[in-house]
Amino acid sequence: MNGVLRNHWRHHLLSIQAIPPAKFATPIDVRADSSHFACTRKKADITHWKGTLYANLQNTDLNIWKAYFDYPIELNQGTGSVRAWLDLEYAKVRSFNADLELSDWLARLRKVSGRISASEEIGSMPEDGAPTFGSKGHHFSLIDFSIKNNDRLTLPRTTIRESYLPAKGKQLEKYKLTADHLDLHTLGDFSRHRSLTKSQIQMLDDFSLLGKLQDFSAQWQGAYPSLVTYQARGQFKRLTLNLRNCRALHSSKPHLCQRSWQCPRFLVSENVTGSIDTSQSGGTLRLAAEKMTVTLPGYFVQPILLFDRLNVQASWHFQDAMAEKSTQSH
Repeated sequence: MNGVLRNHWRHHLLSIQAIPPAKFATPIDVRADSSHFACTRKKADITHWKGTLYANLQNTDLNIWKAYFDYPIELNQGTGSVRAWLDLEYAKVRSFNADLELSDWLARLRKVSGRISASEEIGSMPEDGAPTFGSKGHHFSLIDFSIKNNDRLTLPRTTIRESYLPAKGKQLEKYKLTADHLDLHTLGDFSRHRSLTKSQIQMLDDFSLLGKLQDFSAQWQGAYPSLVTYQARGQFKRLTLNLRNCRALHSSKPHLCQRSWQCPRFLVSENVTGSIDTSQSGGTLRLAAEKMTVTLPGYFVQPILLFDRLNVQASWHFQDAMAEKSTQSH
């Protein structure tokens, strides 16, 4: 192990390079750049320090390191590499960024999620507590990210950004998601193993979407189904919508669902292609679909409607709980 420490009054630089056993990892690089108040009684008190910690760990056996570090998850196997930057400010985490690569890993993310495995079918476990990750809010980005397991379940390469702020006092919870492109079927399979809130699970169950999204973004305030504001825009291809509940249509305007005959209890649309830009105030919808199917039980004698080709340009605007609509189709 080689180390260098440079002190200049209240500014400190540290560099450590270590060579672990070959089965552990390739050489490890750790660096720190920190500073503290000039006038303080205890200069070693980290509550008066701020700076950046950098670590570079390549081609390591993650399971071996359990004897030396407490992982935030229960990790049973896996190899990987990581470069991480941790910014600290007076004993608080200001930001954390990491480049992470994992392969052949088996982990328990939290008690309600079961285990993630490439070769094992895992059932759900009863919920026994609230999740801790992101309880005070979080933001993360996956850039040119893809994942594949041994069951050939693949999430194609994409860039995803997500942020979440929980409700606090009179402030509603906020959620935002952007993605270059998403395969909803594959994403849904991965979501079964991910920590989701009850409202997120309910939203997925109500809409039951399949298909592909491109240049997609969505954000809302409030907990589903009682959304106060929302906005979604993007393109979709071969979309299948299985609407199981009326609240999915009017989550921000529950008064529109007071009469059951006004809302379909069950709606299925298959092979839908187009784009949408919608919010709680209104929106626009464009469809250019071929061989499209719409199922509306209870409305027609023959509930399944088949369209060889359907082109639609629609817009709507909500004003005083009424929807002003403009539609062109052929």
